[in-house]
Amino acid sequence: FVLDHAQNWRTLVELDQTGQVVQRKELPVPDDAAIAVLKSVVDHEGRRWYVGGARLGKQVFVFNDQLELAFAYPEASARHEGIGDFALVNFQDTAAPQLCVGFWGVLGTHGVDLSGKRNWTNRTAAPVIALAPSPPNEAGFRQILATTDRGVIVPINGFGRNDPTRQVEGHAITHLMPFPFAGKNATAFMGMAVQPSGAPLAVALSKDLEAIWDVPLPAGVHRNQIQPVATGQLIAGGQGEWVFANADGSIGIVTDDLSAYDSFATGERLSGVAVATWQDHNVLLLSTPQGVTAWRVQTPLGPARSACVLRSAIGVMMEP
Repeated sequence: FVLDHAQNWRTLVELDQTGQVVQRKELPVPDDAAIAVLKSVVDHEGRRWYVGGARLGKQVFVFNDQLELAFAYPEASARHEGIGDFALVNFQDTAAPQLCVGFWGVLGTHGVDLSGKRNWTNRTAAPVIALAPSPPNEAGFRQILATTDRGVIVPINGFGRNDPTRQVEGHAITHLMPFPFAGKNATAFMGMAVQPSGAPLAVALSKDLEAIWDVPLPAGVHRNQIQPVATGQLIAGGQGEWVFANADGSIGIVTDDLSAYDSFATGERLSGVAVATWQDHNVLLLSTPQGVTAWRVQTPLGPARSACVLRSAIGVMMEP
């Protein structure tokens, strides 16, 4: 799926394995709504749910597996200072997911069931900058981690109750990205902080929110609502990699154990990044104002070589 903003901010495009357009669908949301970010989760019965919206937007929209609108939250008449982030969370693998919405301002984080009814409110983190689900604990329960502009991290469970607030020593973490792969050296999250120079800093964190390693990123600020950190397995047999889409148009690829890394410049303004299996290849998907392209990534030939070498485009999938 690709969000196409050429004519409006509500159009979703489905692409097939050859990069051809399967369908274009205008999502059933109000004309003044913007779908800048789309996230999804699979529930305990195998059905996929989607949630879309925009940072500082007034509502988020939940869709079923047919992309039919299930509900919007909060009500259009609700007064608040904007939405900071949102996510669909499986707090338990045997229970239905909940929508979590973090607000900019004093409203904190809300937990909402799939009928659109609010189950709980937690105002410990305010304003909320970002939300990230945690890995399951030994009993199979997850939390949602809410971050603030002060670098405070609040772990909240599926009933709206929070553990003591946390801060990463030496870093003010404002954004978190969960790492979906488990391994001997696997981190649980990637946190985003700011260096004294103002440039961003990526900080790998354990499940206990302790800093493991960090990587300085190029200076700059994205001019769109790109999700700047992606995860995937580009290197065959690896434990997964972090992929950074930087504001200067460059891409950084780092293995979770720091055994290999590489970066390259695209020369374009990035608007999206993802990792996928495409025609039996591990590919890097990049979107720019010129279109969407799948790039095949070659793994290293030896320990002295760089981690990843971008070989060739294998399909320009959609024109703007």
